[in-house]
Amino acid sequence: MEAVAFGLAALGVTPGDRVAIQSENRPEWLFADLAATSLRAAIVGFYPTNPVSEITYLLTDSGARVLIAEDQEQVDKALEAQAAAPHLDWIVYLDGRGMASYDDPKLLSIDELIDRGAAHRQAHPRLLEELDAERSPDDIVTLIYTSGTTGPPKGVMLSARNVSFASEILAIDDGILGTRPSPQDTLLSYLPLSHVVERGISIWANLATRTVVHFAESIDTVSADLAEVQPTILFAVPRIWEKIQATVAIKMAGASRLKRGVFALGMRWSQRISADRIANAGRFTPRARLLYALGYLPLYRPLRKRLGLLHVRHAVSGAAPIARRCCRSSWGSASRSSRPTA
Repeated sequence: MEAVAFGLAALGVTPGDRVAIQSENRPEWLFADLAATSLRAAIVGFYPTNPVSEITYLLTDSGARVLIAEDQEQVDKALEAQAAAPHLDWIVYLDGRGMASYDDPKLLSIDELIDRGAAHRQAHPRLLEELDAERSPDDIVTLIYTSGTTGPPKGVMLSARNVSFASEILAIDDGILGTRPSPQDTLLSYLPLSHVVERGISIWANLATRTVVHFAESIDTVSADLAEVQPTILFAVPRIWEKIQATVAIKMAGASRLKRGVFALGMRWSQRISADRIANAGRFTPRARLLYALGYLPLYRPLRKRLGLLHVRHAVSGAAPIARRCCRSSWGSASRSSRPTA
């Protein structure tokens, strides 16, 4: 993180400047975010799917001086947009495949950025300490743009005070996640880090709890990544929970008669478990505990393992309304705690 911070400082990033990121979730997103914060600059997250017209608008409106682009596709968008973005001084790319012939003077690889940072660090070894001493709760940490459904997207300015409050709410026992994460917990980061919820869970709360964060290869590989990582805490928007449920239904439609029978019986038990737990604030009743024990080995355990939910101790849905049917299913099949949230 510090290597990236000194690299950005070498490019002229100072307190109050904006640094944009257009990339899928990956460790460099986190490093750049924390690096900009250490310089008292603000991160502006772009969605990788943003077209050139939106990139142009966001670069211009935010006044970003540096854009960190993931690969050739994102660099091409930035190069096309730069003529209308007078504040943009540098485009730093993370993956240089296919860009050997690019020679724009604003282009810089992440390795070149780090090399410049090393030289800058030798000249200014106490830079981060000095900036930290001047830090204010009112420093703008990030600009998060609205969807633009009611007009041009608007940049919501979140201060250090806002981020600190969000981190505390995410990290406490009765906060948004419903449990206090710990260094023993594992999370999968797959929702866009441009979104405030994923940012809060994977980066801000992580600073306070030191959880282990895995990055999904892409949004299209979430199911396989879940099965590989087996997280202990999982936040998902309703669309993800509904997709998981639909995937199970499709798989079972083509299963053997025996498997379909076991599944049907297990789901009937699950509905009873769900009803009992919902009526008792999530707590297991004796009947619910018995039915879960009966269905654990033949259905619940193998199903949860296949879905990547075997070790999930707390599952949360939020950001949009979730179908009652889907929510009942999650309450019934989760062994510990599962809840919808706003």
